[in-house]
Amino acid sequence: MKPRAAGGVLAALMLAALVLAPGTGTPARADTSDCVTRSLKPIAERQPVEGTVPVIFVHGINSDATTWDAPEDNTFPRQMARQDGITAWTFDYGFANPEWVTDPRIGPALGTAIDCLAEVSGHKVVLIGHSMGGLVSQVAVTEPAAGGGQVWQRVAEVITIATPYRGSLTLSAAQLGTHLVTNPKARVVMEALLATCTGITKVSDSNPCNIASVLRGPQGTALMYDSPEIAELPPWPPELPVRVFAGDIGLRVGVWFTDSEPVPVGDLAVTLDSAVAHHTIGEPRVLDCEATLLQKLDVGLFETPIPSKSLLTSPCNHLNIKTHQPLITEITERVGEIRTEQQSHEGRLAYATANDVRVWEARSGTSHAVAELPDGHTASGLAWSGSGSAIAWTTRSEKTGLAERIYRADVGTATRGKSVQSWPCESCGSVAFQGELLISAPEDGAAPLLRGYPADGSPPRDIPVRGLPPQDPELCEFTWCGVRLIGGTGSADGIMLAHASTGGGNFGGADRLVRVGEDGTVLAQYDAVGTFVPDDLVFSPDGGTVAYTAFEHLSACEESTSVVLLDLETGAVSTPDLPGPSEGTWVVSAWFDATGTAFAAFAATPTCAGEPAWEGTRIFRLGEDGDWGAADGGLAEATGEPLAIAQHAEASAVLSGARPEPFRVAGPGTLTVSHNGKQATVAEGVTHFGWSPAPAGR
Repeated sequence: MKPRAAGGVLAALMLAALVLAPGTGTPARADTSDCVTRSLKPIAERQPVEGTVPVIFVHGINSDATTWDAPEDNTFPRQMARQDGITAWTFDYGFANPEWVTDPRIGPALGTAIDCLAEVSGHKVVLIGHSMGGLVSQVAVTEPAAGGGQVWQRVAEVITIATPYRGSLTLSAAQLGTHLVTNPKARVVMEALLATCTGITKVSDSNPCNIASVLRGPQGTALMYDSPEIAELPPWPPELPVRVFAGDIGLRVGVWFTDSEPVPVGDLAVTLDSAVAHHTIGEPRVLDCEATLLQKLDVGLFETPIPSKSLLTSPCNHLNIKTHQPLITEITERVGEIRTEQQSHEGRLAYATANDVRVWEARSGTSHAVAELPDGHTASGLAWSGSGSAIAWTTRSEKTGLAERIYRADVGTATRGKSVQSWPCESCGSVAFQGELLISAPEDGAAPLLRGYPADGSPPRDIPVRGLPPQDPELCEFTWCGVRLIGGTGSADGIMLAHASTGGGNFGGADRLVRVGEDGTVLAQYDAVGTFVPDDLVFSPDGGTVAYTAFEHLSACEESTSVVLLDLETGAVSTPDLPGPSEGTWVVSAWFDATGTAFAAFAATPTCAGEPAWEGTRIFRLGEDGDWGAADGGLAEATGEPLAIAQHAEASAVLSGARPEPFRVAGPGTLTVSHNGKQATVAEGVTHFGWSPAPAGR
């Protein structure tokens, strides 16, 4: 990155994150019963739905949810519902037949169901659509979502089985004539097939000719091959994963004991070109079969052709393919992969605006309000509990700048907004969690004392810090001595304090860092680096290393900052070199990704000697060469290659447009999340934000 002119300010603050999908929203529904409707029903109901991946089965033409009721007692939805971490649902629009998929009771209603299940579960939804159910899904995913954006942003993947993306050539031939079939051999087969279908008098989803039974209804008109109605459907969002399964029967027209060469006819109702016309991931999964169609001899032995058993029982025909066990197994395994991906990539972002504190769900791409802020106050010090089920913050008076209250809120999907506790505090400092116990310390830190705030809102209890070296009364008379809470992992022994016992000098520095247990006992002590109390202390995912920013002051023109890595087991300290001049360069944050690699963000200001330092946001990964910077809202090296930096190594969060202050950035700014080089705005006017703990095992 080239140097820029003097006077630039820090443009963005990068912190650890995992995110996907845009969207902001209002408080969402948190009760499964809100989602159950005439159309949407659970299969093998299991509770709680929260935390599971919902899978919705959408039936096809001229049918209802009973189409999935085979094989008996081991249906596709029931097999899916037995999987850990998954809930299965059916969407039934049979009462709206024969209306087209754009009818409000069909596609738009499915969109509402998807939106609701995504909110309740906290996960994106998987859609499995058979036949016209795939087109119903196409309409549904383009509907507006209640929390902002579109429904497709609440969908992990769409899986279609035998969907007529271009309509049905069989239906067109039945209505307009087989001359539409240009291949002569295929035309002969189509004529024989249609003649056979006229001999199957039962009109239901239980016969492969069922699609021909809707000739005169809106669905029959719309499903004509390359029909205007299909062309007018809203286009599939290009970002939405769509996976297709299709059947292709090589059909022989048998005349007693002689057979013709097999001619591919798709699944009888939908030709292969139509069934695979749209997909965005993987190659179409095509099930190949052969079958024979017995055509009558012109000797009056039969009034109509007789379909062979191989045709009626073929796993590739339009009806049977959705209950073919190998296909069920393959799709179920794929949904299991989606579940693993979602549940291992969970992340929640707490952030504060001028009006309230909110939580953004990476899994569903929506946000909800946790608590409103009192007038004339701002939130700071957002912290997550070790389990990720609660957050805490302090509110500061805009007049005095002092913290006045501490808040704790449950943020589980089922409990959010139902339990918000607060306590008055006099100049309370930072907050952190020790397991699920909220911890704070007085901002002045004069007394070696922590306070624990119970989840039930009862009065706080004092936790004396035991095992600290005694303070030097003479030195401490003139400069700051005491303890300050500077960070925590949420574990019982993960609270870190800065401690000064010999006076911190003009800048209030610390002599040591200490780690304390749940009863306040000092477990370990480490030498502190820097003239100020360390800031932005963060733990690596395994809890074995901390990183923090350190400020060094020698004179008015000799100041610098650095990132310090501290091994908590050995006490070893390292301060990697910055990829640029140290004078006038301010490190403003440090963090780890899921692998334990340390990162830092830093900015520059003119030095007092008048020579401008290079400016703008600079990102570097500790232990590697190369300069990294902000580029078009994302992160890139000088070569332009994207860098995914995050607590979970998949994405990042950016607070842009914020004003710089010494050694930190304060809001308000625009909070943006990014994933694989794509950015989406979460909210504007954000003052603080913080990410939930990394999932277990990450």
